[in-house]
Amino acid sequence: MRHAHGRFVDAGGTVVAVGQGTPKHAADFVAALNLPYPVLADPARRAYATYGLMEGDAKAFLNGETGRAIVRALVGGARGGRVVGNVRQLPGAFLIDGSGTVRYARPGRHASDTPSSEELLVALTGIG
Repeated sequence: MRHAHGRFVDAGGTVVAVGQGTPKHAADFVAALNLPYPVLADPARRAYATYGLMEGDAKAFLNGETGRAIVRALVGGARGGRVVGNVRQLPGAFLIDGSGTVRYARPGRHASDTPSSEELLVALTGIG
Protein backbone atom coordinates (compact mmCIF):
# COMPACT_ATOMS: atom_id res chain seq x y z
CA MET A 1 0.00 0.00 0.00
CA ARG A 2 2.85 2.37 0.80
CA HIS A 3 4.28 2.07 -2.71
CA ALA A 4 0.91 2.77 -4.36
CA HIS A 5 -0.08 5.61 -2.04
CA GLY A 6 0.42 8.32 -4.68
CA ARG A 7 -1.81 6.46 -7.10
CA PHE A 8 -4.58 6.33 -4.49
CA VAL A 9 -4.27 10.08 -3.93
CA ASP A 10 -4.26 10.72 -7.70
CA ALA A 11 -7.47 8.65 -7.95
CA GLY A 12 -9.12 10.83 -5.29
CA GLY A 13 -8.67 8.47 -2.36
CA THR A 14 -7.35 8.91 1.15
CA VAL A 15 -5.57 5.92 2.65
CA VAL A 16 -6.08 5.21 6.34
CA ALA A 17 -5.11 2.01 8.15
CA VAL A 18 -6.61 0.82 11.41
CA GLY A 19 -4.58 -1.21 13.87
CA GLN A 20 -5.31 -2.91 17.16
CA GLY A 21 -2.59 -1.20 19.15
CA THR A 22 -2.44 1.97 21.18
CA PRO A 23 -1.78 5.39 19.64
CA LYS A 24 1.92 4.93 20.50
CA HIS A 25 1.98 1.55 18.70
CA ALA A 26 0.36 3.20 15.67
CA ALA A 27 2.85 6.09 15.66
CA ASP A 28 5.80 3.71 16.05
CA PHE A 29 4.47 1.56 13.17
CA VAL A 30 4.11 4.60 10.88
CA ALA A 31 7.63 5.74 11.76
CA ALA A 32 9.23 2.29 11.41
CA LEU A 33 7.74 1.72 7.96
CA ASN A 34 7.90 5.38 6.88
CA LEU A 35 4.23 5.26 5.93
CA PRO A 36 2.79 8.25 4.02
CA TYR A 37 -0.67 7.67 5.51
CA PRO A 38 -2.01 7.52 9.06
CA VAL A 39 -2.64 4.43 11.14
CA LEU A 40 -5.50 4.84 13.59
CA ALA A 41 -5.42 3.04 16.93
CA ASP A 42 -8.34 0.77 17.82
CA PRO A 43 -7.20 -1.28 20.82
CA ALA A 44 -10.79 -2.27 21.68
CA ARG A 45 -11.30 -3.43 18.04
CA ARG A 46 -14.57 -1.51 17.73
CA ALA A 47 -14.02 -0.75 14.04
CA TYR A 48 -13.29 -4.43 13.39
CA ALA A 49 -16.60 -5.40 15.00
CA THR A 50 -18.54 -2.58 13.31
CA TYR A 51 -17.35 -3.71 9.88
CA GLY A 52 -17.98 -7.38 10.60
CA LEU A 53 -14.38 -8.57 10.66
CA MET A 54 -14.15 -11.93 12.35
CA GLU A 55 -11.58 -13.77 14.42
CA GLY A 56 -10.02 -16.68 12.59
CA ASP A 57 -9.76 -20.30 13.63
CA ALA A 58 -6.70 -22.51 13.06
CA LYS A 59 -7.60 -22.95 9.36
CA ALA A 60 -7.40 -19.18 8.89
CA PHE A 61 -3.73 -19.24 9.84
CA LEU A 62 -2.48 -22.72 8.97
CA ASN A 63 -3.06 -22.80 5.23
CA GLY A 64 -1.02 -22.58 2.06
CA GLU A 65 -2.02 -19.02 1.17
CA THR A 66 -0.94 -17.65 4.53
CA GLY A 67 2.30 -19.65 4.39
CA ARG A 68 3.10 -18.28 0.92
CA ALA A 69 2.33 -14.73 2.08
CA ILE A 70 4.74 -15.13 5.01
CA VAL A 71 7.50 -16.38 2.71
CA ARG A 72 6.91 -13.47 0.26
CA ALA A 73 7.08 -10.99 3.13
CA LEU A 74 10.30 -12.46 4.49
CA VAL A 75 11.91 -12.57 1.04
CA GLY A 76 10.83 -8.95 0.58
CA GLY A 77 12.67 -7.93 3.72
CA ALA A 78 9.85 -7.85 6.27
CA ARG A 79 10.79 -8.77 9.78
CA GLY A 80 8.20 -9.65 12.35
CA GLY A 81 7.84 -7.65 15.48
CA ARG A 82 5.95 -8.13 18.66
CA VAL A 83 2.31 -8.95 18.00
CA VAL A 84 -0.06 -6.30 19.33
CA GLY A 85 -3.70 -7.09 19.93
CA ASN A 86 -5.65 -10.22 19.15
CA VAL A 87 -3.56 -12.50 16.94
CA ARG A 88 -6.75 -14.18 15.69
CA GLN A 89 -8.20 -10.96 14.25
CA LEU A 90 -8.72 -11.26 10.50
CA PRO A 91 -8.03 -8.32 8.17
CA GLY A 92 -10.32 -6.39 5.90
CA ALA A 93 -10.28 -3.57 3.36
CA PHE A 94 -13.00 -1.01 2.77
CA LEU A 95 -13.62 1.96 0.52
CA ILE A 96 -15.86 4.52 2.15
CA ASP A 97 -17.14 7.58 0.32
CA GLY A 98 -17.32 11.12 1.67
CA SER A 99 -20.82 10.58 3.07
CA GLY A 100 -19.68 7.54 5.08
CA THR A 101 -21.24 4.94 2.77
CA VAL A 102 -19.24 1.75 2.35
CA ARG A 103 -18.76 1.39 -1.40
CA TYR A 104 -16.44 -1.63 -1.35
CA ALA A 105 -15.98 -4.24 1.37
CA ARG A 106 -13.53 -7.10 1.44
CA PRO A 107 -13.44 -8.90 4.81
CA GLY A 108 -10.57 -11.35 5.07
CA ARG A 109 -11.38 -15.06 4.97
CA HIS A 110 -7.95 -15.97 6.36
CA ALA A 111 -4.96 -14.22 7.89
CA SER A 112 -3.32 -13.16 4.61
CA ASP A 113 -6.50 -12.40 2.67
CA THR A 114 -6.05 -8.78 1.73
CA PRO A 115 -6.72 -7.26 -1.68
CA SER A 116 -3.82 -5.99 -3.73
CA SER A 117 -3.32 -2.29 -4.26
CA GLU A 118 -4.32 -2.88 -7.89
CA GLU A 119 -7.65 -4.42 -6.88
CA LEU A 120 -8.38 -1.53 -4.54
CA LEU A 121 -7.43 1.04 -7.18
CA VAL A 122 -9.77 -0.58 -9.71
CA ALA A 123 -12.58 -0.49 -7.14
CA LEU A 124 -11.78 3.12 -6.25
CA THR A 125 -11.84 4.32 -9.84
CA GLY A 126 -15.14 2.48 -10.37
CA ILE A 127 -16.78 4.41 -7.53
CA GLY A 128 -16.37 7.83 -9.10
